[in-house]
Amino acid sequence: LTALTDQTLGTGIAATSSATNFVTATATSAATLGAIGVDVTRLATSLAQASDSVATTDTAFLAGDATTATFQLQQNGTAVGDPIVIDSTNNSLAGLRDAINGAKVGVRATIVDVKGDGTGNQLVLQSTEVGTKGAVSLVETTATGTDAKLNFRTLNPPSGTLADLDAQVKINGLTITRSFNTIS
Repeated sequence: LTALTDQTLGTGIAATSSATNFVTATATSAATLGAIGVDVTRLATSLAQASDSVATTDTAFLAGDATTATFQLQQNGTAVGDPIVIDSTNNSLAGLRDAINGAKVGVRATIVDVKGDGTGNQLVLQSTEVGTKGAVSLVETTATGTDAKLNFRTLNPPSGTLADLDAQVKINGLTITRSFNTIS
């Protein structure tokens, strides 16, 4: 009978998920009693972009008569890292890849041979963070036309809309988006 009259009994806060492979739940001391329906519509993912193909990884790609081109990595429209200068010493996909990776500013560059025979090399950029806040893109800051020649296209999200990089969940029917996969 003493246990039944204990006023602190039942005040413990807990949260459970019926689908722990998709959603885990924790509760703070401020949580209120109730059931919450969570529908995960989309997980946050990172921006992926690819250039047009070039014959080899060391094929020069500067446009027209350009001898140099300057690029900037940008995150949310803001320059990150130092400008990347392409000239006769690194005028190739391999040179641009190495310069991007050397900047160490939230994007990884790789070269993919899409044909499998060494003649369809594309530079692929993958942001290291997820969501719109983590999206890093390469922008030419000189007017050589090299950016148009590389012709980067968005691979992920497939819609091409950067907002679709964010996680989207419905909580009791209310749609919430975040640039990461943890929602508080």
